[in-house]
Amino acid sequence: MTDYIFNLEKDFQAYLLDGYYTFIGPANQDLLGDFTSIVNLVAPTNNAARTINNALANKSAVKQVLATMYQDTPLNVYVVEGSLPHGLLYTTIAEYCERFDIHFRQLSS
Repeated sequence: MTDYIFNLEKDFQAYLLDGYYTFIGPANQDLLGDFTSIVNLVAPTNNAARTINNALANKSAVKQVLATMYQDTPLNVYVVEGSLPHGLLYTTIAEYCERFDIHFRQLSS
């Protein structure tokens, strides 16, 4: 796992609209279902609510799952659009920037 992807995610926080958040996951979107399920199991719960949004916001749990199960897998930063009760509505940083006409210089690096 490279520090680059985590720094990219951190630097992108200033560009998020209210109600949006980011998470790092496998670039192969076919792996995201299993990945998010495992993160949801590993992440500690806040009170009685165990939501995928809370789990993916737990950077420690995400890093743990990536390091143990996806260590040789290319990674991507995803932007989650709001909070849905069941499932995720997400996009990549590049798609998000294009949609909202955001000029994030690190994407061109």
